[in-house]
Amino acid sequence: MDDILCSLKSLLESRKPPPETLPTIQKCLSVFANYEGDRSLEQLPVLLEELLISIIKPLFSSRATSSAYRARFVDDSKKPWKDCATWSVDILRWIVNQYGTLSPPLRKQAIDAQFSLFVPPILNLLDDQDLTLKQAGSDLLQILCNHIADCKSGVFKHTGLTKVFEDCLAPNMLLLPSLTPEKESLQILSSLYPAYRALVKASFLTSSSTPPSDPGKLIVLLPERTIASRQALDQHNKRQAMLDRVLRSGILAGYMHASENVKIATLLVSEMSDVVAMMGASSAKYLSTLLPLLRSILTNPLGIAHQPLLRCAAMAMQELILQCWPRIGEVWWQECLRAVVGLWLLLSEEDQSNTQELRDDAKGLIDLLLRIRGRLEARKELSLLEEEYENLKGLV
Repeated sequence: MDDILCSLKSLLESRKPPPETLPTIQKCLSVFANYEGDRSLEQLPVLLEELLISIIKPLFSSRATSSAYRARFVDDSKKPWKDCATWSVDILRWIVNQYGTLSPPLRKQAIDAQFSLFVPPILNLLDDQDLTLKQAGSDLLQILCNHIADCKSGVFKHTGLTKVFEDCLAPNMLLLPSLTPEKESLQILSSLYPAYRALVKASFLTSSSTPPSDPGKLIVLLPERTIASRQALDQHNKRQAMLDRVLRSGILAGYMHASENVKIATLLVSEMSDVVAMMGASSAKYLSTLLPLLRSILTNPLGIAHQPLLRCAAMAMQELILQCWPRIGEVWWQECLRAVVGLWLLLSEEDQSNTQELRDDAKGLIDLLLRIRGRLEARKELSLLEEEYENLKGLV
């Protein structure tokens, strides 16, 4: 807070701010000054709400030109927060971070009361053409969603705004080279995907990666349980649809478009692990797509030159094995084995001191494969491979 106050005072004393923003800056300083006398956590939500209503809301307000939420909250014609009050983004960031200092009950109460005041600012930031502001919007949404999930607030369920934020985030997943410079693409994507996952987490607090049982199988004499199960199944399906979208339209589409850029590919494959972990066993429907993709990365002779990509691919395969081991044991065991063996053969040609982490990853994958296949049967197959390739010694 002290940094913000110093910046605002310096701006005011320099007489550089546009005249129309002077009252807003003075009002902001006044609000902070009133809080100086009582910095108790009980008074903090009052301060946050006053800042949101008296400072943030006027700067980000827009005309309600449509019944659709996004058209209602986003107005490209006037952006006072961008044109003459860029400091408002710092204040907004400070407000969101302050929720973390509140106890869960007090935090939930504050977020429930103030959530609607965050919608226009964050949507405006996400929709802006400036990638730095897009990143700021993504970071704010991620932090806010993490607070919502931590205190178990049901604001997304009550407001129905999940789809609005999802539709605002999704198009930005295609900000890829060569249309978008590599540096800017990495900058926005590294904030965008965590924000999307945080949105899923905050929107479906009680839903999990495991689908609930079929409500039709429940006892007819318990209609309330049947209704509850159907609602849980509906929430699970909506959650899975969001994860399907980010995996298909974001990670896979992005990888197919920009796989030649190793830094972008590394980021996308890293995000793949996190999304698969959230999907759980439901990610089994993507095994036919993901496992060949990961094998192509792990067995690429040029991959050693960029080991972070290989490590991310190994972690993604590990996550798939952990989540989908029954299906992998039945159908995809050989595909996984080919990937790990191919990786080990590449590593055997390199200096061990430079590839030790990858060697450990390969051994960890083999250990998982031995567990799900049955050690005796699996070792027989590996023994045959060791007879054919001498370089495989040391893998098991």
